Amino acid sequence: AGDDDRIVAVSDALARLALGDARKAELVKLRYFAGMTLEEVAAAMEVVTYLVELATKTTRTRNKKRQHHNHQKQSQLPMQH
Repeated sequence: AGDDDRIVAVSDALARLALGDARKAELVKLRYFAGMTLEEVAAAMEVVTYLVELATKTTRTRNKKRQHHNHQKQSQLPMQH
């Protein structure tokens, strides 16, 4: 069940990202699911490598903040018996 949960979480995160920034969602798909390097993604998206690197870092940071926020919310829920 852990892998299934992780797949659903990644899919949900990509969907949220695509709603806010379709190009960043495409970048993530190319980088992590197609296994492309920064340079290959930059060429495919017709942008400079620096922009791909910057977008990757900001997306990763945003996801870490969201995960931390969600974890805090879950830890504040009352325990059910």
